Amino acid sequence: MRSNTSRTLGLVALSLLAWSIAATVALAFDSPLSSEAIRDAYFLATGNPQKRTAFFNEYTHYPAVPESGPSISSIQIETPFASTVEDIAMNSLNYREPDVQQDFFGKPADFRVQVQIAFTATYPPSTTTSMQLGNFWDDFTIHLMQSGNEIGSRSVKGIPLYSDRTISGYIGATLVADYDARRIDSGPVTVVVTGPDDARVESEFDLANLR
Repeated sequence: MRSNTSRTLGLVALSLLAWSIAATVALAFDSPLSSEAIRDAYFLATGNPQKRTAFFNEYTHYPAVPESGPSISSIQIETPFASTVEDIAMNSLNYREPDVQQDFFGKPADFRVQVQIAFTATYPPSTTTSMQLGNFWDDFTIHLMQSGNEIGSRSVKGIPLYSDRTISGYIGATLVADYDARRIDSGPVTVVVTGPDDARVESEFDLANLR
C-alpha cells in the first residue's frame, strides 16, 4: 500500500516537474525582468555601441528592396529584455544603474515590433508634397502572428524620418507597435507588414533563440 502511494506521489511530482519545465520553455523571456536582467540590460545599453548593434542585429531582418512601391527596409522585434535595452539606451545620459532598477524592476516590459519604411524611386512620386502625403505611415499595418492567430497590439505609432533633399521633407518612417508580452509564447512568430501599392513583407522569428 505504501509502495503504491509512494509511486503515485512520485508520478504526481514528475508531472508537476514536467509542467514546470514546459511552462518555462513556453516563455521565451522574463516579464517583469529580474534585477540581474535589468543590470545586464543597463550595461549592454550604456556599454560598447558595437556590441549593442551586434545584439540587435540578431533581432532584425532586412527584406529585399521591391521593384516598385515602398520599401519595408527592416523589421525588428524586441523581447522585454531587448526593449528595456533600447529604452535605457535612448535615455542613457539620465540613467545610473540604481535609477534603472527603480524604473524597471517589477514592471512588465512590452514586446515590441519596429518597422522601417523607406521611400523609393516609385513611392511616393518625387513631386509629392508633405500635404499630399499627410500621415503616410498610417497607410502601413503591422500584423503579429503566432500559431495561426493574430496578436493585437497595445499601441502603434509612426515616427517620420525627415530630409531636406525631398519636396515632401520626408524619406520614410519608423513604425513602432507594442504588445503585451504575456500573450506571446516561445517558438516562431511571424511579422507581416502591409502597405500601399500592394506592399507586403512577411518575416519569421524564432523567439526560443532570443533573450
